[in-house]
Amino acid sequence: GSRAEVTVYAPDEATAIRGVRAAFDRLRSLDAVMSDYRPESELMLICDQPAGRPVEISDDLARVLARATEISRQSEGCFDITVGPIVRLWRPAFASGVRPDADAVRDAAERVSWRAVDVQMNAAGAATVTLKRPDMRLDLGGIGKGFAADEAVRVLDDHGLRRCLVDLGGDVVAGDAPPDDDGWRVRLVDADGSSSSSVVTLARSAVATSGDQYRSVVIGGERYSHIVDPRTCEPVRGRVLVTVTARDGATADAWASAWSVFAGAMVSDAPAALDGEWSGYSAEVPEVTGVRVEWESAGEVRVWSQWSDR
Repeated sequence: GSRAEVTVYAPDEATAIRGVRAAFDRLRSLDAVMSDYRPESELMLICDQPAGRPVEISDDLARVLARATEISRQSEGCFDITVGPIVRLWRPAFASGVRPDADAVRDAAERVSWRAVDVQMNAAGAATVTLKRPDMRLDLGGIGKGFAADEAVRVLDDHGLRRCLVDLGGDVVAGDAPPDDDGWRVRLVDADGSSSSSVVTLARSAVATSGDQYRSVVIGGERYSHIVDPRTCEPVRGRVLVTVTARDGATADAWASAWSVFAGAMVSDAPAALDGEWSGYSAEVPEVTGVRVEWESAGEVRVWSQWSDR
């Protein structure tokens, strides 16, 4: 699981305790819905259903699936929650240092397509999801933490704790700014996992970082990230670290994953290619307010960033 930290300004200790406990209860309930490590989670149970059959799902799962498929469309498949079969093949490789079998990768790739996830409302007004391909496995690792942090902030708001900060495994969502300040200061990390000199200021906004600073493997002399490019079903290669700021945690989380794939595929042509991606997506996705990419080229660490004023 991920480490969760909640910071609040409260009128008294009792109010703080009630609100923070409620926020952690909400996080636990969402883990039971979205975890791909728990066979009994709602997410995994729908993956066990026959392909093509609509399955009623909770409002929480419907919301996160709908948001995920929207970002998959916007990112042209660079973000894709159906990448689960490929992720499961590569997880043992990070322990063994041995690439998965090529035939197994090709078979798993047949089950990867965000277009095969159909979220609808049925005649009774209940949300349903249909997985259109057999043996699909959904993986919300690229959006779930941000979504959960958003929900924790909402619970704190409901308890009157609007000046709050939720850090869920490095995905940070802020409520209102602290007293007499313009926001919460969050220090970013560098590609080697150390603390960066870069700081973002958050108020009713979020920041997420995606990269291989903690999870990577070298196979055959080549560095592989734990982040998989859904379009090629291969891990991102080389050292890339992406930070995204956005209006909400789910957006920051998912787009950090998508931009990791963008950057990993085009580092040889950066930063011109990154400028092009920013120009294209900043207009279509106004919820994203900034992107920072750090990568290594010929032994030199390079940084590219764009921040909007919206």
